Amino acid sequence: MNPTGTDLLDIFNSRPRRGSSPARATSRPREPRSGGSSGGGSPGRGRLLLGGTVMVLLVALAFTAGVGVGRSRRGVAAPTPGLAAVPTAPRESWGVRSKALPNLGSKADNLRNRIVAELYRKWPDMESHTYVADVLDKAGKATPGQFRLILKDFETRQEAQAAVSDLGIWQIDGQMPFDGCRPERMK
Repeated sequence: MNPTGTDLLDIFNSRPRRGSSPARATSRPREPRSGGSSGGGSPGRGRLLLGGTVMVLLVALAFTAGVGVGRSRRGVAAPTPGLAAVPTAPRESWGVRSKALPNLGSKADNLRNRIVAELYRKWPDMESHTYVADVLDKAGKATPGQFRLILKDFETRQEAQAAVSDLGIWQIDGQMPFDGCRPERMK
């Protein structure tokens, strides 16, 4: 039914339909298309569209594969550090932990703030060594209503011992935070 060398578009567009307008019937017939399977020369519009679609799909597939490979390699090897990041051994220092202290004082005030302020007032050089931490129970949870002072970053055990001997007799609100405390190694 289909003559060789023609498209379906050529068949349906070139024949006049019944009841069509006389302008359509008298219009010039289209020239046959060149290209396709029967003609030589440049490829037809359909082949160009198919080729373009295939190329877009190949680019999208290559992009997706590249992203997948990049993500899989990210977890395997850590990025190399720059020259400025020279690995060093963890610095070990000495420190002292106070006894567990209540948050509230005898006058129902905030004992934590008062002890820290008094420590900084009497020993201003201890400000860079002082940390306030919660008291932890055996399960690692914070004990409510208690805190602990930690003096750390002493270079030697003797420096930490000297701090303990100075602070061992210090008393505030009936509490002696560092009475009986000993220096220990801290990281």
